[in-house]
Amino acid sequence: MRIFFLSLFIVFTSQSFARKKPELHPEVKASYLKLLEQAPKIHEALKAKDKKILQTEITKTQEIIPRLYQKNSYLQIHHRIHSFKLLAHLEEQLNSLEAQSTPNKKNVRNLFHSFFELASVYNLNKEMKGSLFYCGKDKSHWIQSANSKVYNPIHSRDSSCGRTIL
Repeated sequence: MRIFFLSLFIVFTSQSFARKKPELHPEVKASYLKLLEQAPKIHEALKAKDKKILQTEITKTQEIIPRLYQKNSYLQIHHRIHSFKLLAHLEEQLNSLEAQSTPNKKNVRNLFHSFFELASVYNLNKEMKGSLFYCGKDKSHWIQSANSKVYNPIHSRDSSCGRTIL
């Protein structure tokens, strides 16, 4: 019986790995890239610890997301559902950050995780502005400007922990 379930697991996982990343409609792709451009800007505001700039970037990001909901009609249904969940999670994290006087590490981590997932699932990491970073100490990842000094916005005590991964 175990062998049967193990073989089913292997078949299903190999099929899921064999799937290609979705090809995005050019209009949707451009909108996702515009959304991802906000990640390094939010990162810079967190690095500068400037609440006013952070609020401005959060507002700009929040204005992009509703347009993406409308453009998701170009996606296949399972990608549309996944995209909807990612965008809803981004909105939730942005709203939480906006309401806080000091950014909460958990919200920052979740926000960048959603940006990271969006970039990797839709294969946008090569075309986006900014680079994806990873810190092994706290297992966090974020997006920041490619030319700037490494700054981990989640683990402020060791803010230099991080390396470019994509």
